[in-house]
Amino acid sequence: MSFPAEGEAPFVNAHTHLEGAALPESSSGMQILSLPSFTPGEVIPEWIRYFSAGYHPAQADSFSEEALYALLEDPRCLAVGECGLDPFAPAAMELQQEVLLRQMILAQNTGKSMVIHCVRRFPEILSLRKKVFRDPSGEVPFLIHGFRAKASIGEMLVQANCILSLSPVWLRHQEVFPEWLKKGGFLLETDMEDSGALPELYQQCAVLCNETLPEFKKQLYLTFCRFAQILNPSSL
Repeated sequence: MSFPAEGEAPFVNAHTHLEGAALPESSSGMQILSLPSFTPGEVIPEWIRYFSAGYHPAQADSFSEEALYALLEDPRCLAVGECGLDPFAPAAMELQQEVLLRQMILAQNTGKSMVIHCVRRFPEILSLRKKVFRDPSGEVPFLIHGFRAKASIGEMLVQANCILSLSPVWLRHQEVFPEWLKKGGFLLETDMEDSGALPELYQQCAVLCNETLPEFKKQLYLTFCRFAQILNPSSL
């Protein structure tokens, strides 16, 4: 994996879909490190540097362990996901739980991190995690995509060593950045929005955190390295 060895850290887009990142990063004129999410069966362009792969709760009934494992073998694949639990998805919750559990086991077996989609089922996510990763030292990093839940949920997730990828909609409505979140790992994402919105989100969040933009970018880059399990990121 190639990460910047010197100079200013890149913008990190922790979760995006191809609709919101339809052009190669180099064409945007910005240094952006993106993690687009794909489902097995989708075509992954050659210019994609890194990606995550998994079955969204809405796709639980089409789960194929063989198809997913084939993508996890790609060296560009940093994580399993997005996957998780969603009571509004058409698949039965029992099936969603089974498919999520199998994806957690794949993450454990391959050493990949996980990108989690969760709607109102955070305790169940953490319970399944404990079932697979009985020894906390063997847990892979969990990124909670699109976080917008209340503070008590966020604090619970941070205490469980999860990284929160903040919903751009949620972030734009914040006038004060939560103190509990400053102490935990978090990242920014555009999800289905155009990746061109990322610098604006960074600037807004840096101001809320009372940080300069270069220092804020460095902090989030190092958090991404922790998520991607880069043990010795290059000094910036």
